[in-house]
Amino acid sequence: MSLKGLASAFALVLSVVATAVGISMLQSHFGWSNATMSWLFLGIGTLASVVLTYQLRHLAFVNAIPIDKSRPLKLKPLHYVGLVTMAVGGILSVVSVTGVFVTFQYADKFVLLLGLAVYMATTPANGRSIFQANRAADVSARLRLLAIAGACVLLPAIVGCLVDITLSTILPSDLGLSVGIGYGAVLAIGLVTMTEITRNRVGTPYQANKPFQKLLQKSWIRIPITLAMGLYIGVSGIGLGAAYGYTHFFGDEVNKVFRVSGWHYGSSRSCDKPEIEGRPLLIGKKALCVPKDARLSMPVGTDLTIAGRESVMGFNVDKISAYRPHIGPAN
Repeated sequence: MSLKGLASAFALVLSVVATAVGISMLQSHFGWSNATMSWLFLGIGTLASVVLTYQLRHLAFVNAIPIDKSRPLKLKPLHYVGLVTMAVGGILSVVSVTGVFVTFQYADKFVLLLGLAVYMATTPANGRSIFQANRAADVSARLRLLAIAGACVLLPAIVGCLVDITLSTILPSDLGLSVGIGYGAVLAIGLVTMTEITRNRVGTPYQANKPFQKLLQKSWIRIPITLAMGLYIGVSGIGLGAAYGYTHFFGDEVNKVFRVSGWHYGSSRSCDKPEIEGRPLLIGKKALCVPKDARLSMPVGTDLTIAGRESVMGFNVDKISAYRPHIGPAN
């Protein structure tokens, strides 16, 4: 990546951080209401969604190879339909977070996934999908086998991620976290392998034209990002999402007592929740969510009696059935 491209990426990160800090300072200085802040964040989030979608417009080239190697791959009109749909999904996510408008539950995720599916399923102009078998020399049986195996590993993790984001209330056990981390490690290595194999097969002129594209040419940047993405998808999808589903269907109903050791204060995107002694490093997105004023009646040291389902993969929190001041060791 050139110095110009590096400076552009660094400036983008600084701009996001500076904007968030600046808005917080302006709110405290001018005393803006929460409604005003919501509208400001809606505008910033909308702009960020559009910019991010524009930056990802060449993602469709990853799984395509040129028919005529002397001509670059180009986007088709249907690609732009998918990009616009993804941008709308991102804007709906911002609307859902800020609460400026009322939206249907999960509408943003469905629109975003629909746009991504349309975009990725469309083959670029002057391009052919690496999964098409028109020429055996272009796509070997080994590569097709790796792609199918990778899809079989990736699909359950993606479904599990959606479960984690929308439903999971699990407090994973050591076994559940270990399985998630192991699955994530395998997925991360597989993603890096497939990305590097695919990248070596594409080799089109577009790759070095833009700063964002030049950034991905650096293996010391591309590979760590891919590893981190694979590890996150594996831990979230299997350790928290799939483990929640397994416990929901096969777990035993139990009541457990936990002691409050602190509080996690939520934001527009996350809920308030008590921190408990012995709490796992990672928990489901919806686990232990309580109203914002609940911390007044559940101070540090309170014993919580929590009803849920338990399996070897963890404990699904159904509800906090009772709480009282601590009078003895927690079970």
